[in-house]
Amino acid sequence: ALPISGDNWRTNDDAPGAAWWHDNTLPPSSRALLVGNLIVEPDDERAITLLATADLSKTASVAQAIQGIQERRAPDPEPIGIAKVTRYLANEIIVDVSADRAALLVMTETDYPGWHVTIDGQPAPIIRANTLFRSVVVPQGTHMIRFWFAPASIIVGIAITLGTFFALVTATCFANWRRIGGGAPVTPLSVIGDAV
Repeated sequence: ALPISGDNWRTNDDAPGAAWWHDNTLPPSSRALLVGNLIVEPDDERAITLLATADLSKTASVAQAIQGIQERRAPDPEPIGIAKVTRYLANEIIVDVSADRAALLVMTETDYPGWHVTIDGQPAPIIRANTLFRSVVVPQGTHMIRFWFAPASIIVGIAITLGTFFALVTATCFANWRRIGGGAPVTPLSVIGDAV
C-alpha cells in the first residue's frame, strides 16, 4: 500500500483506478476537512498520483487555481481552522466553519450532480476536489455552510406532475360544466313589472 498521511485514510493497490479513499464508516463530524494547501492538476490520473504522497488532511487537489489559497506549499503544521458538522442528513449537511484564512472545505462525499451550497445563506459554487469529492471555498472567519441535494430532475418532475394535475382538474371542471348544461344558451330573466 502507498503511504498516505492523515487520519482515517486507506489505500488499496488492488483497486483499479483508486489509489486511496476515506473510511466512510467514520462519524459525520470526520467527513469535513478544512485544507489550506492545493495541488492544481486538471488531469485526474496525475492528480491521484500527486495526492498519493500528500497529507490529505491538509491538502486537496483541484482542477483550477483558487484565488487566495496557495498552491503546492508545505502544509501548515497547525490546523488552519475548525470544521464541525452540525447536521447530517441524506439530502442536507450543515457545517460550522471557523477559518484563520481562506480555505477549502472538503466534504469526503461524492460530488454528485444536484448538490448545492450556501455560505451564510449566499449561494456559492461547488468545486470538485481530490477528483471525487465536493468542496467549497470558505473565506476567513466564522461561517455556516449548508449543502443540500435538489437535482434538476426532481424539480422538472414536480413541475410536470403539477401541470398534469391542473390540466386534469381543468378538464374535469369543463366536462362537468358542459354536462350540466353550461353550454346551453342563456335566456335573459325579466325584471318584475316588465312585460316579456
